[in-house]
Amino acid sequence: LEKGREESRAAQRRLARAQRRQIRRRRARARQLYQMLAEAGLLPKIEWGAGKPMAVAIQNALNALDGALREKYRDDPKVTQLPYLLRARALDHPLEAFELGRALYHLNQRRGFESNRKAGSKEN
Repeated sequence: LEKGREESRAAQRRLARAQRRQIRRRRARARQLYQMLAEAGLLPKIEWGAGKPMAVAIQNALNALDGALREKYRDDPKVTQLPYLLRARALDHPLEAFELGRALYHLNQRRGFESNRKAGSKEN
């Protein structure tokens, strides 16, 4: 470090670059999972190309699927939180292929991050 500076001049750039990489990796992981689930028949196949980005095609397919599933479960009061409803139902009932695929994709969307940084004392 330079004399008198608390952080390097490149720290902000490095932080921004790390965030961009994290966002890119997360997006790629979501696309890859969707393609794998679609090939396995657990989510609808999508058409995408130069005029229609893959992210838009995936979102349109998920919106259409969610609409159909909301219609199917319209009598359930928890239908407003459809993916959570499907995940809860999967514990007790067998799900159809697209329902299972939607629940799995939702797990990927909501997956968390557990830091390996030590927080608190050793007693915890």
